[in-house]
Amino acid sequence: MTRRDVFLRVEQVWEVEARQGGADGTAGIFQFTSEQEARDFVERCKVGPWDWRDLTEITRREEAG
Repeated sequence: MTRRDVFLRVEQVWEVEARQGGADGTAGIFQFTSEQEARDFVERCKVGPWDWRDLTEITRREEAG
């Protein structure tokens, strides 16, 4: 099984970073004009036989630090 990470963030546009194989694997960054388009893409990335963990709350706690 290969590790897969999907990050959703917003700056001036909505951006999704999809990474396969951990930090040394391959990655792509995709930009969207709306939150819904970006979230739909995230859902399409979350395919496979494994369970996904939502780390949103963990990263928010670290940012608030």
